[in-house]
Amino acid sequence: MGTVMLLIVIGTSLWVLYDAKKIGVKKGQIKGLANMGPWGWFFATLLIWIVGFPLYITKRGEFKKVNSVFTRPSTMQTSVGMKVLKGFGLFAGIIAAVVVITAIAAWWNNQNSVPSNSAPTIADTTPVIKTSALKILTDYHANEIAADEKYKNKIVQISGYIYSIEKDMLNKPFLTIGVGEADEAYFVHASFNNKYQSLLARLQRGQKIIIKCTINGLILGDVQGEDCSIP
Repeated sequence: MGTVMLLIVIGTSLWVLYDAKKIGVKKGQIKGLANMGPWGWFFATLLIWIVGFPLYITKRGEFKKVNSVFTRPSTMQTSVGMKVLKGFGLFAGIIAAVVVITAIAAWWNNQNSVPSNSAPTIADTTPVIKTSALKILTDYHANEIAADEKYKNKIVQISGYIYSIEKDMLNKPFLTIGVGEADEAYFVHASFNNKYQSLLARLQRGQKIIIKCTINGLILGDVQGEDCSIP
């Protein structure tokens, strides 16, 4: 899908450049955001297609009206070739819009879908290691290299106590899991997919918990867990 979308964006951008030159588009002919020449429209469509292409289609009639007084009959957009090009532009635009909408819908469904059972769970993959927050934190702070060899890029089941329930800068939910002491400095940072928000909303700080995560190493003293779940 990505390759098809790229080809459509490039194709429609080239069509916009050709069409803008053909109908005599020049900077200064109209006011506002659409005040661009052919190459400006080309780059606007190429770099911000979802805005640039619909805007050009909307403003095309206005440019044609401005330039109609200077257009000789022999260059009017009535030839078979121009009809084909116009048809291609509209067709490609419709296809690209469908692709964009489909991709957005698929992303949205993936982010918000919840498995049919009452609580989301990780795939039935037996964890390589079962451990505790205390053990994995101790291992990493004793010897990070050895701990990476033991845990990194492996599914690990970790037991511990919830220290915090938060969201990161990308709005993804995460838990910090510790050993249950008040003055803890380092934690297991367990990142979850957005579809787990309703489940995490029912948890409480200080609650004992077991999670499954793919361990991604140590960052700023915290063990990083990705694609986590609550079995």
